[in-house]
Amino acid sequence: MSPLHTAPEADIPLQAHICVVHPWGDTQALETLDAALALKQDLQAAGLPVSLARQQLRPDAVNFVFGVQYGFDAAAAAGHACVLVNTVPLKTGSIEMPPAALRLLKRWPVLETQPGAEASYRSGQPGEPPLAHWLPGPLQGAAPTTPLAQRPLGLLMPGEATARQGALLAGMAQMGIGVERWGHSLAGPERQALCGQARAMLMLLREDDAPVDALGMALALRHGTPVLAERASVPPSLPPALMAGVQWFEPTPQSLTQALAGGALSDGFVAQAEQALAQWQAGPHGGVAAALALAQATWAASSTARQAAPLLDRLRLLGANEARWPGWWHVRAPQGLQAPDCDEVLDLGAALPTTWEARLGSLAVVDLGLWRPGRPDHAAALGAAVRLLAEEGLVVLRWQPPQASSRTPEEALHEALAPWTDSFWGSGSFEHRLQLRHVGWQNAEGFPQDGPQGAASARVVLVKQPTSLAERQKARAVRADFGLSQA
Repeated sequence: MSPLHTAPEADIPLQAHICVVHPWGDTQALETLDAALALKQDLQAAGLPVSLARQQLRPDAVNFVFGVQYGFDAAAAAGHACVLVNTVPLKTGSIEMPPAALRLLKRWPVLETQPGAEASYRSGQPGEPPLAHWLPGPLQGAAPTTPLAQRPLGLLMPGEATARQGALLAGMAQMGIGVERWGHSLAGPERQALCGQARAMLMLLREDDAPVDALGMALALRHGTPVLAERASVPPSLPPALMAGVQWFEPTPQSLTQALAGGALSDGFVAQAEQALAQWQAGPHGGVAAALALAQATWAASSTARQAAPLLDRLRLLGANEARWPGWWHVRAPQGLQAPDCDEVLDLGAALPTTWEARLGSLAVVDLGLWRPGRPDHAAALGAAVRLLAEEGLVVLRWQPPQASSRTPEEALHEALAPWTDSFWGSGSFEHRLQLRHVGWQNAEGFPQDGPQGAASARVVLVKQPTSLAERQKARAVRADFGLSQA
């Protein structure tokens, strides 16, 4: 897949691609991975070819985007058929998702995994983008799980407890009901391995008026772990199979005692849990049909946009252990460390390939990553960025102040940038120069800080601008050829 290529024709057979928006190294953001894998398996079982990647879209497939709350770049979706997948239980006025993500859910087709959550971002008016519901069903051809009676853990509750949940857990402890906890983030095979040791997942409401986590329940049941869940104050519109497959209770000692039937490790509870699990597995489960229909409709509706898709105008020099950004063309230097997610090996310090000549003066942003002006290849890369950028295009780079220097960090930075800014003729440029637009100082962890004192690095943004007549006169005055070769 090459985002720089012409968009595919509309008669390509329908394919699906799952894009997981995931900041590099963020274990909490892995929370969408289980749902992404479940959708991939369900679509494949329905006969649809499906691929999955982090931070990457495909122009030749319907893209199901997970993790929009972690910073999906809508500009990256230009010319792509995209469906946003919401995995977060939401209520009207919810603060569980950033406002920017809620705005995206209003404007794009959505596959909703939390029944009723759409009321927090859709009004139900005609003309809104299409929306469909999907919840994972039983896993086809799944390996047998450990029988419930042989599992060492009783009740297992995921995640950090809210104040309300903590009070309920304390009350359960006084009743002699133990609950195993894991406070850190677990996803994928690791989460499944831990859940497979429990006789039931305990699902408590985060707040009195919070919605139930229908997706979390369905994922647990999918992998053979029963669910014991607190009933919401407002009954959710859950699929009948899920309503029947979950063991519900009210937050009262009597209701909880009845639901546990002698305790999570008792034979009575195991019998109830196995019966509920069997009811869920028996179905019906029709969510994947709705997901397929939404994919087909989105693919058909996006035909014109795909054919008119613009070429990517954002270039990023990708370093080792760095994640892709959707909507960017990623390259690495030939001598650079291996970056398996890059699109192309490109030497910005040498003559650009003929395939890039047409892109000179056309890019909007070039991100050079960590820039070391003392290295010839890094200096040349900045010069190449200037040639590739359109007027008013941006160069973004990260710069580290020199150690044990008599100059202030600001002075050292301005000196390093001078051949492209104040003394632009020093880099061979004449008609264009770079103007410093922003410097953001960062600490050792990469977080912003006030001022350069003790800063580990700086995020620098420069803008390409045409030189003025006075600046060209200044350049002619210091060039051996008077700059006549640039005329």
